[in-house]
Amino acid sequence: MKALFSPNQSRSGLHRESRTFSGFLRGGIFFLLWSSFLLGQGCTPVTKTTRPVLVDAAPHPMSPVVTREFFDGQIPDEDGFMDLASDHHALLAGDLLLVSIPPKNKLPGMDQDKVTTLSGFVVRTLPGGRLFIMVRQTIREKRQVLRYVITGWVNETDLGPKNTVSMGQISDLKYRLDTPSPIKESSFEKPKSASRPLPKVSSPPPTKLVKKTTAPEAGAGGGAK
Repeated sequence: MKALFSPNQSRSGLHRESRTFSGFLRGGIFFLLWSSFLLGQGCTPVTKTTRPVLVDAAPHPMSPVVTREFFDGQIPDEDGFMDLASDHHALLAGDLLLVSIPPKNKLPGMDQDKVTTLSGFVVRTLPGGRLFIMVRQTIREKRQVLRYVITGWVNETDLGPKNTVSMGQISDLKYRLDTPSPIKESSFEKPKSASRPLPKVSSPPPTKLVKKTTAPEAGAGGGAK
């Protein structure tokens, strides 16, 4: 019986199969290496590049500390707080106060039978606690509109608990009664000094001290013979 394949043909077939297997093996090894490379790249943490921060090392002067000057006894405050530990006396320009005018005050147009209280305000202040005040109030009396104007100086210590001061404690007091102007009803005119003088109520002048001198004795300095 003849052989189906010759020895040369069998050797060539085996050689082709070995080359095919070796090629497949090389391809598998390359695939495994490529897969491991990709997996390694995916698991490696990505390092972010950071830019250097420039720090100014030169010394800089600190900003000044802003301090507020608190005034003792003032109710309004910018921060919404109030000083409750002190008496709220009028200390600044614009603060309100009350002037008590006693009866028998001899002021024209003012009630002489009872105490009259008029509201005023501080116009100017001095460092020594002196307050220049003004009272300006418009009233209607017997179908006539009148306006009282009072100015003078008050000591801060003379103010009462409710910012009340008596007329007798006002120094250099000046009083004026304005009547409606015949030209314009909404305005007032000052009284003329010829028909209605402006009274000025002030503190009594200080008493002058008189130095007493003793008469020389009869025998002193030689007497007349």
